[in-house]
Amino acid sequence: MMTAQQSSLAVGVATLGTLFLAVSPGLGTGNALVVTLLVQLGVVAVTGLLNLRLPRAVPPCGGGAASRRLGLVRRVRSSNRRPEIVA
Repeated sequence: MMTAQQSSLAVGVATLGTLFLAVSPGLGTGNALVVTLLVQLGVVAVTGLLNLRLPRAVPPCGGGAASRRLGLVRRVRSSNRRPEIVA
């Protein structure tokens, strides 16, 4: 894992652990676990929805054989023209 992933995982675990320990004296262990899991489920849902807003991958425009094979660009006969992107 990269350092950013490890740091994010550690912060997430510490946050959920702190939430569990803060809620458990008042609600009990079972209910605190349910609250913590619901918060975690909410964070996963929000992350999934935000993921839909990320930009899609841009096809390569180099016009190489792999790009033509995948149908991302059309073959160009003249070397002075740029390949045409198929979108």
